[in-house]
Amino acid sequence: MANEIECWSAISGAASLLSAHDMEERLSEFKLELDNKEDELKILQTKRTQLKELIRTQHIYTELQVMAADLRQRISHAAEVYDQTKDMYKDFSSQRQQLLDLISQISEHLKTSEDSLLEFSKSSDPENFVKIKEVERALCGTYPTQQLTLLGDAVSHLVKRNEEVTQCYSQILGFLQWLSELRAGIEDCFEQTGDAVAISAKQQKLKTAIEEVMEGGECLSWVCEDGGLHLTKCGTGSIQEQLDSCKYALDLFVMECRQRIQALEESAKLLNGYEMRVVELSGWLQQLEERLKTDAPLWGQSQSAAPDCSEELRRVEEIHRVLLMRRASLERLCQSSLTITELLSNHEALLQEYQAFEEALKAVEAWLKDDEKNLETLENMEGNKKEVEEKLERAQDIRLMKGEGEVKLKMAAGKAEMVIKDNGEVERGVIWSKLQEVEDAWAALLLNAMSCHSCRDGWRE
Repeated sequence: MANEIECWSAISGAASLLSAHDMEERLSEFKLELDNKEDELKILQTKRTQLKELIRTQHIYTELQVMAADLRQRISHAAEVYDQTKDMYKDFSSQRQQLLDLISQISEHLKTSEDSLLEFSKSSDPENFVKIKEVERALCGTYPTQQLTLLGDAVSHLVKRNEEVTQCYSQILGFLQWLSELRAGIEDCFEQTGDAVAISAKQQKLKTAIEEVMEGGECLSWVCEDGGLHLTKCGTGSIQEQLDSCKYALDLFVMECRQRIQALEESAKLLNGYEMRVVELSGWLQQLEERLKTDAPLWGQSQSAAPDCSEELRRVEEIHRVLLMRRASLERLCQSSLTITELLSNHEALLQEYQAFEEALKAVEAWLKDDEKNLETLENMEGNKKEVEEKLERAQDIRLMKGEGEVKLKMAAGKAEMVIKDNGEVERGVIWSKLQEVEDAWAALLLNAMSCHSCRDGWRE
């Protein structure tokens, strides 16, 4: 219900009122929808109280209370938009009617003057020339050139301003559509996977997206400034809220892109450093191995006397010294590989936790769907006394499964908490949203079961 009211009370819906041709009919429909939403909110408050008595859980009741307050605020905002639009339309209709009356009067007067001039032109009476002059003076006195010019300028300005406001609104909708397409185009860049080339390509793609967004932000600023020049105080509210929504979406998108670029840069730096050290040390080990193979010993097998080992010892000590110098690099390389292995293990563990949460959530959803189907079959009270009694008993069984449902929800919530501790804000929002949908479905199921139980008591009485 929250999503429905949010979409219904969106600024785009209010703006569509301003562009509707059948304005009176649309306003009446909007007022009727507004009254229906207020009635639905009252029903929701009643069910919230019933749910509190049924489940006796303060946490869910508090969330429902916050949700109800938010819905009440949205409906209040929609009522304000309706009043503003109604006043604007009333003022516009009044001015339009005045303009039509004036045009009608001018047309009638000009038609009369035209008929008189046509009648005078058919006769050659010299007195008609005097009458024609009188008609000319009457026209010039009634409709001075300056007054007609001002009236024409005012009408032209009104038409021009209406076109500019329509263009401003179209630009806002176009900007939102463009931003949505741009976000969908870089969805794959939000994953820190791939080799160095893939990560570099993702970075470049995100940087290009930010540059495009900056250009779009400049265009949006221009639209805001230009729109402020052509909107009245009455019409500024709804358009300004939509402009603020565009700015917020733009800033949030830029912030997410920059965070992902920073994360990709850290991943690329770690990966490049690791690969460079591997290549460097591999080359050095290969050179050392070749050196050990090619360097001949200082004494030969034909020597009968004991050889002088000092030079060979010096060479071995030199190799040992170089090995000690490279030992730190080797240890850092091993440590980096262990860090990467640990990160991989952490991600695998996180993936397993998410899969466990998803399986638990699917199990709860499947269980709820089965109960909902059973409850739908029980809502029909047709049949003989025995059949109705059996249906009502099954409804009572579903109602008594409250404890089992709470256990399943707590298990899913526990798995969700394990998953979100290592996730970002966006991922947390998605996980909590899924969990909230299941909790709402469970609450609705309990309300339906309670309703069937009430029907059973009423039927037995």
